[in-house]
Amino acid sequence: TVPRIRSRDRLMYILVAILFLGQNYMIDPAPILFPSYEVCSQAKEVLHERLMATRPAPEAQVLTFFTEVPQGV
Repeated sequence: TVPRIRSRDRLMYILVAILFLGQNYMIDPAPILFPSYEVCSQAKEVLHERLMATRPAPEAQVLTFFTEVPQGV
């Protein structure tokens, strides 16, 4: 198993968004650690909706996901 970072005995999560436009892509990690699965999940939904609403072209696609942060990273 992978060791995990804990804050007050809770796992930490990071949120990442990837914007695809043709052959190009941009990766944007959120600049904060989320204290819970629930908080990160809510932020993911808000971010995805915002990015889809402001994408530079109708054919652009957005992928948002979150993951636990391994200990020592």
